[in-house]
Amino acid sequence: MKVVLIKTVNQLGQAGEIKEVANGYALNYLIPKKIVWSATDKNIAKAKKLNNKKESEAVKQMVHKKDLVNKLQNYILEIKEKSDESGTFYAGITKEKIVQELKNKGFQIAPQKIKLAEAIKKPGEYKVGINITSGLQVFILVRAQQMK
Repeated sequence: MKVVLIKTVNQLGQAGEIKEVANGYALNYLIPKKIVWSATDKNIAKAKKLNNKKESEAVKQMVHKKDLVNKLQNYILEIKEKSDESGTFYAGITKEKIVQELKNKGFQIAPQKIKLAEAIKKPGEYKVGINITSGLQVFILVRAQQMK
């Protein structure tokens, strides 16, 4: 039986592909689980339209991510924290604090995207990596200052 995959299936194919599968496999498993449609002209056209929409969305997201990289390139984020007499911050500057400060500046970054080995405890300038997506990484400069 010819079917159109609407979801990617390991060892079968990618979404949008037309495949020949056993009738029982299609009728008893793939169609009830809404993994495939039968390969009618209408369903083939619908699958192509869905694939084009997914590709378009992927392109938009990649453009957005590259735009974010360009905006964050050489970005300086200033964060002020309370510190003790020796200059050590009471509460270190953590990934979450950096995310919150970036959010206040209009950037939406998830904490797991921030590459910071340990909390910043002393005033100074720190280079912090942000993994936007696989293959896209940017570094910002975090300027940690004592609150006066």
